[in-house]
Amino acid sequence: MTTRKKKAMKKKQAQRTAQRRSAPQQAAGRQRYPAARPPLASRPGHAPAYDQDAGQSAANDAQGVAKKKRVRRKKEHVRITQAEMRRRRLRRRILAVILLLLAVTAGILLSVTLLFRVSAFEFQDPSGTVTTDIGEYTKEEILQTLEVKQGDNLFSFATNQQEELLNVHFPLLENVEIRRRMPGTVVLRVQPAQESFCIQTSTGWLILSRQCKVMAMSGTQPALPLLIGPVQTVPQVGQTLSLGTPEVQDTAETPEESALSTVVPPEQTALVQMLAALEQHGILDQVTHLDVTDPEQVYFGYQDRIRVTLGTLNQLDYKLKFAVHLLQNEKGNGLTETDRGVLDMSIIRSDGSIRPTFKQSDPELTDRVAENTDGTDDAASDTQTDGQSGDVPDKNVDDTSADEPTPEPQAEPSAQDAAKPE
Repeated sequence: MTTRKKKAMKKKQAQRTAQRRSAPQQAAGRQRYPAARPPLASRPGHAPAYDQDAGQSAANDAQGVAKKKRVRRKKEHVRITQAEMRRRRLRRRILAVILLLLAVTAGILLSVTLLFRVSAFEFQDPSGTVTTDIGEYTKEEILQTLEVKQGDNLFSFATNQQEELLNVHFPLLENVEIRRRMPGTVVLRVQPAQESFCIQTSTGWLILSRQCKVMAMSGTQPALPLLIGPVQTVPQVGQTLSLGTPEVQDTAETPEESALSTVVPPEQTALVQMLAALEQHGILDQVTHLDVTDPEQVYFGYQDRIRVTLGTLNQLDYKLKFAVHLLQNEKGNGLTETDRGVLDMSIIRSDGSIRPTFKQSDPELTDRVAENTDGTDDAASDTQTDGQSGDVPDKNVDDTSADEPTPEPQAEPSAQDAAKPE
């Protein structure tokens, strides 16, 4: 056997022995038997005298196995760490939300207990200007009734409840609005009420403001414009009038019927729209009576000498513009100051234009209207002759109701040419 073969067999035997040895034994063996010196550079074509790489190869193999085990354990550790990190991030987010809620709660409690204390009260008119005109009352009376005192927190009360309280306790004020102004001012916007209408109820006469707030009660008819309509419930002083025919139901209301009962009655709707429209057109101060008993036949009295019949509320703005043009005789072709009678603005042609008619009547117009509370028109049964067809100026045509046909511009009407009794 040659020397080369002997060396190869020894090398294989050493490898088998190294594979059978455990890692601690290998470590102990490395300590006991140090690694052989690195081989010297041998000449080309000549084999080394002895195998210096036998022990080193076995050690390298053992180190490779140990390295693979460490890599495997490291990968497992990485997978566990990523899942744990996700749980930690979730816990941190929950903790951040809790801390934020605690901070907000602490801020609210701090503001309620220490900050935003009421330090001043300011009275303003509806436009927001500081005023001293608060009607028949004094500031001290209003502040004594107000359930907010100096030193209270600015957000410790509900403004709508305080507004309702002041509106009921002070009937001579049209409306009271309460606003907050940082850091500690309570602003009260007040508007003195004016006696504008009166209406007869089962308990007597009610004196109303422009917004139909009950200012006082009287046993006799006041010298105020007359409001005619069915009173749903008799309000107390300080409350707002509500019109509508009361309905008596013998059976219990179903949920559907209860929901329908909250709908605003048509009489109340007609009243609100008429008051707003008359004020917008600037003739509310010259209205002497207003009848909304029948929402299909609404009419009002002008200067106690002309009764303007509007019919339904369709094209209300267009009808009132047309009526104002005739009543105020803007271009000399309307009604004069001596005309007395009924001006009917309820007739609408198919093209959407109005056919106004005027009929002279007796001078006892107000008394007849006060007695005729069913909404019928005494002059409607008489024969009427059509006046000249007319329309409002071009600039007002666009203001007509969108659900009605837009009337085409025509010549302005002349009340003098309108039909009058022969």
